[in-house]
Parts: sequence; C-alpha cells; structure tokens
Amino acid sequence: MRKNPKVKILIGYHKPAYLLKDDVLTPIHLGRKLSTEVSKDGDVSQEDCQWMKENMIGDDTGDNISSENRKYCELTALYWAWKNYDKLGNPDYIGFMQYRRHFIFDDNFDQSEHEKFWGCYRFEKANQNYCQQIKLNGKDIVEYLKKHPVDVLTTKEVDFNQSVAEHFSQTLSFLNRDDLKICVKTTENLFPEYKNVINQYMKSKKHYWYHCFIMKKEIFFEYCQWLFGVLFAVEKQIDYTGYTIAAKRTIAYLGERMWGVFLNAKKDKLVIDNLDLTFIDETSYQFIPKPFFDKNNVAVVFACDNNYVPYLSVAIQSIVDHKKLENNYDIIILNNGIIPYYQKLLKETYQCNNVSIRFYDVSNLYYTYHNLFYSHTYYSPTVYFRFFIPEIFTSYSHIIYLDCDLICLRDVADLYQQKLGNNLLGVVRDIEYLRIYNENKNVREYCDNVLQMKDYIHYFNSGVLLFNIKQCQKFNLSQKLLQQLQCIGKPMIVDQDILNSVCEGKVLYLDQCWNVEWHSYYLYGNLLPYQVPDIFYGQYLKAIKNPFILHYAIDVKPWDCPEHCTAEIFWHYAAKTPFFVQIIYKHFEQKIYALAQKLEQLPINNVQTNHQKKNHNNLFKYYKYKILSAILFGEKKQYYQQKKKIIKQQIKAQRRNIA
Repeated sequence: MRKNPKVKILIGYHKPAYLLKDDVLTPIHLGRKLSTEVSKDGDVSQEDCQWMKENMIGDDTGDNISSENRKYCELTALYWAWKNYDKLGNPDYIGFMQYRRHFIFDDNFDQSEHEKFWGCYRFEKANQNYCQQIKLNGKDIVEYLKKHPVDVLTTKEVDFNQSVAEHFSQTLSFLNRDDLKICVKTTENLFPEYKNVINQYMKSKKHYWYHCFIMKKEIFFEYCQWLFGVLFAVEKQIDYTGYTIAAKRTIAYLGERMWGVFLNAKKDKLVIDNLDLTFIDETSYQFIPKPFFDKNNVAVVFACDNNYVPYLSVAIQSIVDHKKLENNYDIIILNNGIIPYYQKLLKETYQCNNVSIRFYDVSNLYYTYHNLFYSHTYYSPTVYFRFFIPEIFTSYSHIIYLDCDLICLRDVADLYQQKLGNNLLGVVRDIEYLRIYNENKNVREYCDNVLQMKDYIHYFNSGVLLFNIKQCQKFNLSQKLLQQLQCIGKPMIVDQDILNSVCEGKVLYLDQCWNVEWHSYYLYGNLLPYQVPDIFYGQYLKAIKNPFILHYAIDVKPWDCPEHCTAEIFWHYAAKTPFFVQIIYKHFEQKIYALAQKLEQLPINNVQTNHQKKNHNNLFKYYKYKILSAILFGEKKQYYQQKKKIIKQQIKAQRRNIA
C-alpha cells in the first residue's frame, strides 16, 4: 500500500469567507500587513481582520513580501510558503487555491448540474454540503493524490478564442500592454532557455488561469525561484504613475501568465494532471456576534432594509444623544439588503469610543423563509427577523430589540438592566390593541380563536423587546415562532401576533413609558376611557407625558405627516442625521406623486375641470420648487425660492377665480 503523502494546500483569503481548514487545507491571510488599507474591494473592518487573525496564518511572518500584496496579490502567499516552508511542516506536496475557486476532487462529479463561468463550474455558496459534493477535504485530497500520482496538479486549459497576449492587452484593457512586453523580454534575458516557450505561449489560445495548483516540493521551489526572479526584475522597470488600483495589480496578472509559461516548459518532463475548478458566487462571511465591549456592554438590535435606513439613523441618533459615558453601546443591525454606502455612512457617523455599529446579513434567512414571511400594507418581511435573535446572539445574555420607527428619550442602558427572571421577554402592553379588541368584533374573534390567547389584556407590542437569550434558547423560541407562523399563515399584525400567541404567560411587563404608541392618544384619545381597562388607561396617560421611548407604530409616520403632534420630536433628531435632506426629499416626493396620480384621474370635458387640472399642475410645480429650494444652496436656492413664490401666487389667483 502506497504511503500517504504529506500535503499542505494554502487557501488564500483577503476578506472573511467560508473557512476551509483541516490538516491539509490551510487558510492564509493575504496582505496581512495591509489588511485595513483600501484595496480594489474597499476596506476591511477591524472585526473582519480580527476574525482572520484568529482563524488563519498570515503572509507577514519571517521572510515575506506581505506589504507588496496590492501588486502581487496571491503571490505573497507563494513567496511566504517558499521562504518559510518549515512552518508548514515540510510537506511533500504544496498547493494553492483561492477562497472562491477550488479543485473538484470527485472523479464522478456531475457537470450537468452546474453552468460554466470563465472555465469554472458555478456554485451558489460554499458550505459543508458543497465540500462533500466536490470532496474538498484533506482526507479525500490525499486519497486522490495516492490514486493519481503526479508531479503537478493544476487547472484545465481555458480557450476563449483569443491569444494570451491579446487577452492581456485587449480584454484586460485597464492594463498596460507594454508591461507584458517588458515581462517577455526580461524572461528571455534572464532565462534564455524559455525564449521559444514564452513566445509560443503568448500566441497560444490555451490559457492556464487562476494560479491554482498542487505540486511536489522540489518543483515548487524551482518554480518560485524562477518566477520571482523574473517578476522582481520586471517590477523595477514598471512606472506605476497614473495606474488605477486594479492596474497596480499588473505583477499579479503577469505572474498568472508566467504560470502558463512554466507549465508549457515542463509538460514533457513532468507528470501533469488537470482538474476542473469551481467558482463561488456568494462569498459573504457571516460573523458570529459576540459582545463588542468587555464591560458594560449594552446590546441593541435593529432589523432594517435599504428603504428604512434614514429612519433607522434617526433612532440611532436618539440613542447616541442619551448615552452615558460609563456605558458601551453595541448596536447591531440585522441587514436585509442595505447598500455598502449606507452601512459605511452609519458607521462613520455614530461609531466612537463607546458606540459600535455592526451589520449582520440576514439575506440567507430571507432566502430560506421568504415564502413563510407573510406581510401586507406597510409591513415588510423584515419584521420577522427578530424571531431569529435567540439563535443569532448566542454569546449574549440579553438583547434589546427596537423597531426603526421610534425615538429613545432615555438611556437604553436603563432598559437593558431590567431583570427578567425566567421570563422569555420584557415587553410593554399594546394600548392600541386593547382599544381595537373592544371596538372590532373580528379582532376579538381572531385574538380568541386563532391566536388562542387566554386574555386579550396580555397582548404586547413587539416594537420594543428585551430578550432573555438563555431562556429563549431553552424554550426553543425561534423554532416555535416559525411553527406557529406556518400554522396561522396570514397573521393580522404579522410578527407581533405570532410572538403574543407563543409567548403569552412567559413575559415580564415593563413600565408603559418604554414603548409609548404616540397615535393612540392623539387620534383616539376620546375613545380610550370607553375601550381600555381603567388601570392601563391611567398608566398610558402617565407614560404619554413622559415617554422613555416614543413609538410611531402605525402607518401615519412623522416623516409623512409633520403636522401631527409629537412629530416635532422626530424632526429634532432627524435634523442631526446625515439623512435629513433625504427624508425631506422623500416626503415631498410622495406628495408630488400623490398629486400626479390625482391629476391623471381628472376628467377634461369642461372648463371647471380644466381649471382644476391646471391648479393641480401648478401644485405639482410648487412642491417641486419647494423641494429644490430646501436642498439646494446659493443662487440656485434663491432661484427656486423665487419660482416657488410665483407659482404660489398663481395658485391663489386660480382658487379665487374658481370660487
């Protein structure tokens, strides 16, 4: 029986992704010396860097070129392995793959199930099932090499009906074609025996891409000595002045072409095997959240999509304005499609010594459960992500969950410090629900028969929740919520109904001040004494005078209706955010859209309606000029202010004529 060869395969990472790690697969952090500096993929957070330091080796120890990673890319890992081979345990075989491209080691792989993308078989994402499909693990890799003894294992050639030289100078148009000429000439001068091979390969339409391989130790050493001998000499001749970030990676692109040259030079002397590669579409890494601060960590979680970010910013602003120096605020946003620019803007605006802003991607949860997440009217599927808080935040003892449409008027640390005992949640009774239960027969029947609540007065609002994580896990809350959602199907008040149905009798009721629904008093104040039990009505009246958290819980929002009572509190905090102008713009944009809809529906068969149509048209222009005069500056602002003034006079004149 053939002895097992000792194999090490480096997996190059420059950002967090699915971790491939065992006795053979060895993740390596590329460019660790530059890890927090901007690259073609943007910047990497301190948290991501810490994760990579904890889970993989770096290319920055011993003799290394880690600081040159922006030019050499994955070649910094090859150089490190060459110069620090003993740190890998002196394996018989050394290999390299990328975090999103891997060899398929299964001889029986079914190619028909996957489309090809630039010579690679596409997979949606890397996970345990993916690794099993292609036999991507140390044991199977060693078995493959025993079964197929080779000197070099590399990718299959790719043919794009374009020569190697043409592809470099034409398809990769951001590169300087003269740099390839320098590389060819330098190789010919340093290694004359490669002259014919390099010229033949540059004319060939058979490309060896991606720089993935497994090869015997002595061949690897020969390759590195030759490759870096060429590239170091070439780099001295390149003038990077005016190069883009992508173009500064010229040396890495040249190195990839030189890999093909080396293989063609050795193909008659070595046993070379070729394998298919995969390509992973979705490489985003999901960190396991841990408390960001060692002491006095106050964990606050929001759930948000891209549309609601401006209002999320207002809520965060209110938290920051009431924070205390002795507390640390660990704010995590369950992110369902928030664009990177918004994420960066929120971090840059609010992060400081005692405030952390992080994002946890829940797109996979949405993808898995979106058919189950029933929503209607102004609700979105985002509301259901709070169901998963006990499963996501396993390293925490407590979590405050807050909706985005609220304002904190007191330090949320005071809420975080509430003792929950053995209860699952800390909650606030929903005064509005108590009112509509007594007003609406259908709601009563639904609450009693579908939700099967023992007493409607137990019903709470889900916009402010204090999670007792350990008790929720013990109760298996997340799964029970999903099961009940599947059972009910179309809950009236979406997630809130499900939480009440499952958690009744297992919650601690907090002071009403911690979740004051603003609209109940101002819209239905005269009805509350008749529809809400006296004890809760009294608590609500006290809370509305001194709210700790003011919750704009229905579809009448302060950014849509700034004339409503308490809306001025929202606008006070909104004015401090980087989204203030955007919120104003959205408000007027909706007004203009509504007017435009009315305008389209007007008949035009008589003089009276023509007057109305002209009036609506002028109203449309008025709001347009009002927006522009609000968001512009200088002469343009004055110009649109004047236009607004003129159109306003025309509207008044038209109304007088119609009257």
